[in-house]
Amino acid sequence: MRCFSQNVDCLESLSGLPKDKLCLAHGSFETGHCLRCNAEYTLSWMRKIVEEGGIPHCDKTLNCKGLIKPDIKFFGERLDGRFFHLVKEDFPKCELLIIIGSSLTVMPFAQLVQKVSPRCPRLLINKVKSGYNIPAIFRIFKPSNGLMYDRKGNTRDVAYLGDCDEACLKLATLLGWDVELREIASNRELELSQQTMT
Repeated sequence: MRCFSQNVDCLESLSGLPKDKLCLAHGSFETGHCLRCNAEYTLSWMRKIVEEGGIPHCDKTLNCKGLIKPDIKFFGERLDGRFFHLVKEDFPKCELLIIIGSSLTVMPFAQLVQKVSPRCPRLLINKVKSGYNIPAIFRIFKPSNGLMYDRKGNTRDVAYLGDCDEACLKLATLLGWDVELREIASNRELELSQQTMT
C-alpha cells in the first residue's frame, strides 16, 4: 500500500514513487523552509548555496533573512501528524509487511512491526538480524518480543540476510516482475541523467 521510510535522502522520490505512496517519517531534504516566515525552498536552491560554502537564508520575504532548515526531523523533534495518521490507516489493512535495510531500533518506527495483524506475514531483508527484541517499555502496551523468525512457534516471520538490492531483485524475479523492475530502473536512471544535464 505504501512505503514508510526513515531515510531523508530523497531516494524514494528519485526512484519515481508517487508522493501519495510515500510516508517519509523523518522528512526529506527535497524541500526546506524558513524558520522565521515559513517560505519554502527547493533542494537545488539550498544545495547550490551550501556547495559554495554559504548558509541558506531567506530571500523570498522582504527583510526576513531567516535561516532555511531542510524539512527533516532531528532527534527529539516530533514526527508529522501524517505519519501517525497513515500508520493507523494502513497497518490494520496490511497483508504483507516487508522491512528492508533497518536496524529497527529507532522508535516509534521500530514498533511498526507490531502494528499489523497477528496473521500478517513479515519479511525482513537486511544484512544483519534485527527487530528481534522490542524494548520492554513498548511491550507494556502491546506484548511482543518483535520479529519471531528464529524462534520456536514462529508461523509468519522470515529473515533474508544479505544485500538488500540483490534480495529485492531476487524477490522480483520469483514474482515474475524482474523484467519490469529492470525496465523501470533503466528508464528512471535515464530521466535523472537528462534532468542533471538540463
